[in-house]
Amino acid sequence: MDEQELYEELARLASDNHINIEYVQGHSSDPDVAFTSLRVINMNRNFITAYSKVARLGHEIGHFLSTGGNSPVYHFSPLGKSDAEKSANHWFVEWVARRVYDDTDSTYWNWANLMLALHLPNEFEPVVVAVLNEMNDV
Repeated sequence: MDEQELYEELARLASDNHINIEYVQGHSSDPDVAFTSLRVINMNRNFITAYSKVARLGHEIGHFLSTGGNSPVYHFSPLGKSDAEKSANHWFVEWVARRVYDDTDSTYWNWANLMLALHLPNEFEPVVVAVLNEMNDV
């Protein structure tokens, strides 16, 4: 499954969960924002970041579909230390890993390759490793 297919599946998931994705033309430093109380995600087309669009959208959807917070607004901050940010990251990484490794024996799962494919920084390593270990234990 390539990045475009993952993005389209995330967009469908958002729609199925009554989450509206709005594409905005903000400043290059303005992050994406999840307005959980309004069920809207603003994806800033001009946001300059090393994160892939799949990681950005997946993280924001995670604020709606994970159980880590109850704030009405979340700004894209995947390295945040709050429970809500950690929960959104965990949800996103698990969602992607289940699709990428769906038909692959766990002996071939590779956390480093998953991180490279999603353009995730080294700080994500503990999350990716933990998710793959949890999936392997099921």
